[in-house]
Amino acid sequence: MLEKHGVACDLMHGFHWDKWTTGKPTERLALIPAGQEHILEQEDGKKRWVQVVTGLSRAFALCAASDEATEIRDDVSCFQALQAALGKHSTNHRKTPEQIDAAIRQPV
Repeated sequence: MLEKHGVACDLMHGFHWDKWTTGKPTERLALIPAGQEHILEQEDGKKRWVQVVTGLSRAFALCAASDEATEIRDDVSCFQALQAALGKHSTNHRKTPEQIDAAIRQPV
């Protein structure tokens, strides 16, 4: 778990996410698009981010009650929020205009 956390922190090098826990709600929300941009600027950033955060989330879930997990809990929540936001903007899951038209025409 700590190894994957370290890799995620390395991917976020140069980006300060300390406002995730100390900032106002608007400051926290502003971190998400900025964090997405930081990840996407890196070579294979999205792919690497998804792999690392998925592994980190699984490891974290297995030992969430440990002292080590408690120490990185806020980081993990920030990383998961960034991963979710990146997933929402994926073009792989968008419907084509033809699929949308077909869905509208189907009887309910």
